[in-house]
Amino acid sequence: MNLGSIYIIPSQISNESNVNLINNHLIEIVKSLEFFIVENIRTARRFIKKLDNNKNIDKATFFLINKHNRFNFQSEILKTLNEKKNIGILSDSGYPCVADPGSKILKFAHEKNIKVIPLIGPSSIILALSSSGLNGQKFSFCGYLSIDTVNRKKEIHLAQKKVIKNDETQIFIETPFRNQKTFEDLIKNCDEHLHLCCAVNLTSNDEIIHTKKIGHWKKIIFKLPKQPAIFLIGK
Repeated sequence: MNLGSIYIIPSQISNESNVNLINNHLIEIVKSLEFFIVENIRTARRFIKKLDNNKNIDKATFFLINKHNRFNFQSEILKTLNEKKNIGILSDSGYPCVADPGSKILKFAHEKNIKVIPLIGPSSIILALSSSGLNGQKFSFCGYLSIDTVNRKKEIHLAQKKVIKNDETQIFIETPFRNQKTFEDLIKNCDEHLHLCCAVNLTSNDEIIHTKKIGHWKKIIFKLPKQPAIFLIGK
């Protein structure tokens, strides 16, 4: 039985990113789609219109998926795919299904033998790692640190052990309103001989990518802008 496919559509990381840098193949795929799985409908509509200003966005169907919203894959998504219609999955920012709820959709898709097609585009995690100067052969993406102070400290110490023992770069993401606190907790709880990279607001005109030893960070005053940030610890 022929089914539709799910396309993984990477979006801009920053609103300042140049849409012209997005490859033509991705643009043509978006033009052809009428069904989208998204985190935020308004953000998705805006991005799609940037790629194809002539597209009648009101004719598109959006399935909303985020941490507050769930839908029935069997009745909604599978029904569309059974009609041989393709669907695009689109994140608020960057590459879908990495550090967002979209991965659950793809898990269902694989169980139903639905073809998943990843398209080329930016991932803030990979951009940060590749530009940090830290070990890109062995690394772990750890997501968000715990908000709880005690657990947060334990997580940082565990990450540090992995760096020291295995030379395994540890990667964390953080929201704009907590990035300064995360930065301060990392330099407070990590060995001064290790390196910390701060990658903030990537692909924007004012992106920040700085890698320095913890001991150096402790000697300077560094205030992060309230923008999405990625932190990497390594040797």
